[in-house]
Amino acid sequence: MYELEKLLVMLLTEGSVSEAARSWKISFKNKSKVFVKLFVNYFKKLYGRPPRIIRTKDGTYLAYIYSTEIAKKLLSIVGSFRTKACTEKPVCTLYLKQREKHLKECVIFDEKPYHKIALPKTLFNSPLKERREIVKILVSAEGHIVFSKINGRRPNEIVRKILITCFHPLLREQFKKLIESCGIKCSFEGRNRIRISGKDNLIKFRKEIGFLPEIKVSKGKVWKGISKQRLLSLLINSSFFADKFLFEYAGYSRKRMSTVPEVCPAAVCETRFQPG
Repeated sequence: MYELEKLLVMLLTEGSVSEAARSWKISFKNKSKVFVKLFVNYFKKLYGRPPRIIRTKDGTYLAYIYSTEIAKKLLSIVGSFRTKACTEKPVCTLYLKQREKHLKECVIFDEKPYHKIALPKTLFNSPLKERREIVKILVSAEGHIVFSKINGRRPNEIVRKILITCFHPLLREQFKKLIESCGIKCSFEGRNRIRISGKDNLIKFRKEIGFLPEIKVSKGKVWKGISKQRLLSLLINSSFFADKFLFEYAGYSRKRMSTVPEVCPAAVCETRFQPG
């Protein structure tokens, strides 16, 4: 159920609905083929047509389909799928052609115009179980785990948090409201991020929401290749690790990462920091 709401969140994060030469293009991309197939399944169930899946040169999976009719229906629900400012490349065509008129239809944030975007009320009124699944999609698409040492004056402290990136000011507010509606505490960090932190809060997030199991860390020297759900478990249980053991062990060999237990007995190593 609520496939439309899940599809909309996918399109507002890793997807796009844009006007092409002869028709409108609807697309979704991700490094996880399972995630992209999930988008295809939702789309087919809603509209009876499966988008085509291809793999790009950098290993990203892309699902796309051309349909002006479906694109117009999707736009009528949320208003726009452009999450960048109108002045950022590629510059909004409406901003270029009818600047004064278009600016009256935009929301201004930090002196930059953005298209108005509104998530449907059905999303916020959906059952808690469905909202949790929608948040799982959101964090799997735009969330990344920060689990690293602090260098400098406090070298033994560890940063532990989840950051969800969103550049659109209105959408960022709505995503925060959606996460909080699931009982997860969160706050804004900087201009473009939502932060989930605190040990009890992260434990609750892992238990009730979490990441899609197929989603892996795609960047970084230490954690690249490990599933985000597993890394979240390591982060939560990190009070059992000495920072030197955990980070140097992870850095030695990617294959050996699979042998690190999600909960490491305290006797394995000394604990040199307190849980976050």
